[in-house]
Amino acid sequence: MIKRLPVLLKTNENVYTQVETKRPTGVLIAETEEAVKKNEFLGLRNFVSGCISSITGEDIEITDKIQIKTAVGKMSNKSVEYLSQEIMIDYYEGDDYVEGVYTCPRCNTQHIFEKSIQDGIDMDNRDKISDLIVTFMEDPSELLFDIEFKNPIVVSSSQLEEEINNVTMTFPTMDDHIEVLNTVGRNNMTRLQYALYSRAIVKANGLEVDNSWRRSKGIQLFLNSDNVKEDVGKMAEYINRYGVDHRLEKVCKNCSKVWQPVINTSNFFGSALL
Repeated sequence: MIKRLPVLLKTNENVYTQVETKRPTGVLIAETEEAVKKNEFLGLRNFVSGCISSITGEDIEITDKIQIKTAVGKMSNKSVEYLSQEIMIDYYEGDDYVEGVYTCPRCNTQHIFEKSIQDGIDMDNRDKISDLIVTFMEDPSELLFDIEFKNPIVVSSSQLEEEINNVTMTFPTMDDHIEVLNTVGRNNMTRLQYALYSRAIVKANGLEVDNSWRRSKGIQLFLNSDNVKEDVGKMAEYINRYGVDHRLEKVCKNCSKVWQPVINTSNFFGSALL
């Protein structure tokens, strides 16, 4: 299958827009199960890499297995997540139904979406993963975005202070997710997000920054911000505008409330690894 990348992949001056996927082998599924026990992002990267035949852009193509694995590590997690979804839909031959229980936020009525038999009649109101909306990036210029902080943030090193008014960011990569999970762990999800976003900073106050700056001052931007909820919220809003939207519209049968819960996809992906 040929699949577009929701977030374009840029390496050096090359821009890649799509991949050709194939079904996972039994060996790959077994290896993925082992990898996700150590680091779910590592498992996801290895799984998607093993299901890609080629990565292509304008007049350029990657077909070497090692180079494909390296390229997937440089992809946004939004692209890798989407590709894993499409690979699994193909693996299940289009049977991408998922069950779920969702509670109305207004009247607390529970709504069950499942396949069942009621009064001898087959009933099926399950959601389909293929119904989820996917947003694709059209222009490589969208890989970079600017964040203006509500208030200047003071960061320091070696007793030198610096006020940061804005940053230019890109999308965290799969390698970023793997490394941050290995170093920060899951005990503090807030610090994990700070570490992840700090690795995606390209410029501060219009000047390019390096990895040393990201590790020291990048983290301070979040720890020292007095408006961290809004600042981080703007970053997350831009990053999450591309890729799969996991929400589907529901209407409460009791009070007619319309809302969009995040649908439960864990069983869909997990069952292949059982």
